[in-house]
Amino acid sequence: MARRSSQIGHLCYDRPRTVSLLSGAPARHSDTAEEEIERIFGRLAQGGTVFMPLAAYPFSPLFAWVADQFGVSWQLLLDDQAR
Repeated sequence: MARRSSQIGHLCYDRPRTVSLLSGAPARHSDTAEEEIERIFGRLAQGGTVFMPLAAYPFSPLFAWVADQFGVSWQLLLDDQAR
């Protein structure tokens, strides 16, 4: 069973070929998980397309779906336990 901790998960995929990158990298020392996901979302959204804005959804306290300036699609998900 996977260990849960205060980490942010990042999912990147491009269809029809699917590549999933899941990073359990902890937030930078000076940031909370919320600050880190807001920072990442802001950088990805610059020049990109936001499909689902960074907000609370029934499946996550903080989630966003954005394509960066190169067209790579990212889903950013904050785990309940990362709060």
